Amino acid sequence: MNVTVENVLQILEAADKTQALDMKKHCLHIIVHQFIKVSQLPNLRSLSQVLLLDIIDSLAAHISDKQCAEMGSDI
Repeated sequence: MNVTVENVLQILEAADKTQALDMKKHCLHIIVHQFIKVSQLPNLRSLSQVLLLDIIDSLAAHISDKQCAEMGSDI
């Protein structure tokens, strides 16, 4: 199955509803790494609060991981 920036939100919703956790995790990974493009999609605003919080949590974890990696390279 090809998950693209254009269809990632629909697939995220379907994965959440069917409890396909690996697919949901994959979608969140794509959303985090392509967030500027995904944030411009109109259907982002129609996601449930729970899925929006999942996206925020994933973004925060990604930023935290990135900052830890950068700090580790300074040591």
